Amino acid sequence: MSTCLIFATCTATDRLVKDKKYFLKWNPPGTIKIGNNFFCDQTEISNTDWREYLYWTCKVFGSKSKEYIHALPDSMVWNNIGFNRTNCLYKCVFYYLRGVSYQNYPVVGISQRQAIEYSKWRSDRVMEYLLVTNKKFDWDPVPDKDTYFSIERYFNGKYKNIKPDSNFSYYPVYGLPTIDEWRIATHYADSVNKIIKRDNIYGYIRSDINPCSKDSDAPTCPVWAAYTSKKYPSIYNLRGNVGEWTSEYGISAGGSWFDKRQKILTQDTFHIDNPNAWTGFRNVCEWKLWPK
Repeated sequence: MSTCLIFATCTATDRLVKDKKYFLKWNPPGTIKIGNNFFCDQTEISNTDWREYLYWTCKVFGSKSKEYIHALPDSMVWNNIGFNRTNCLYKCVFYYLRGVSYQNYPVVGISQRQAIEYSKWRSDRVMEYLLVTNKKFDWDPVPDKDTYFSIERYFNGKYKNIKPDSNFSYYPVYGLPTIDEWRIATHYADSVNKIIKRDNIYGYIRSDINPCSKDSDAPTCPVWAAYTSKKYPSIYNLRGNVGEWTSEYGISAGGSWFDKRQKILTQDTFHIDNPNAWTGFRNVCEWKLWPK
């Protein structure tokens, strides 16, 4: 989760964070509410988001740790597509994850398991931010593998021996959507598109294009900047751009730039065997009450 998703969003809603019923009023950072205690990311997880995760993992566990190595995306997925070295896609092996030009593009080359582990990490970081901003403890700038904050450690009284505050007993749970949840998000996005009178709901599907193109139609995470509506916030690129991991084993949803447009419009789910250059993910989220 990028710094802007945690800090910029939270800064604008601090007054809600400090409300005892924050879980009823505060959207988990990066999401919009589309149901009763059901929130969904507006965009896919980007390269910037993933690099922040890598930075934290390296800082806490070390660059040679199994945790850090396991979190690295497979950059060779671009080479595995079969394009030759003269094709611009070949450059993505070296530049897609860390290049400035692609920082807001969806992260790819990650497994379903990696996406699940990121979601857990994101839940911990948002809960940590919530407690720090409400002065339940001070921010730890140098956590290590034995001292870093996690939701479980906090509620079990094992984080710096701090007693959990009963006013902050709800915690955010980010995760991968079920197929049904993905369809609910798609229905919500379609409904918003109709309300704001877009003639072609799927006119902006990013498909049949080159992801390293400089063309304005190249797949990019922050398309909300062009399509956003303050009155009717939507969810973007649920179809096209990149396929998105679901919580169902080996299943992605929505199709990608690598798929034909007609297939994207007529097929919801896709079987994925390994990480590739056309599958990323977004999170859904809910607030849960820690059992006493």
